Amino acid sequence: MWGVIGKMKKEKTIFSQRLRAARQRKKLTQKQLANHVGVVATTVVRWEQGKYEPDTDTITKIADLLGVTADYLIGMDGKKDPLAQLDLKKIRNDLVHKELTLNGITLEDQEQEEVRQLLTGILDRILRSSN
Repeated sequence: MWGVIGKMKKEKTIFSQRLRAARQRKKLTQKQLANHVGVVATTVVRWEQGKYEPDTDTITKIADLLGVTADYLIGMDGKKDPLAQLDLKKIRNDLVHKELTLNGITLEDQEQEEVRQLLTGILDRILRSSN
């Protein structure tokens, strides 16, 4: 019995459709895209036909080259993401104005300040990158 190597697909996928459209918007040929990401042109053809999909590192390279996000290419840009539904501004505000506890025990003032600085820095970066 013959085996199939790779992720074989039967029909066009969101990835294949968006890849082709983004590549064409950038006015790149399949061969040019292939050269930029380090594959042969037939691989790009198969991606656009929906027969195969690249690994995540390659999707990231493609997204950077085409000026889109990896989420867009794989169709995750419009789906409900539990993390995207979080109100990060409210979480940041609560973090700054409420007493911090760990397992029901209030942290010391110095510990609270260190945790606040760390977490507000992370939240601020996330909020800036989402705008």
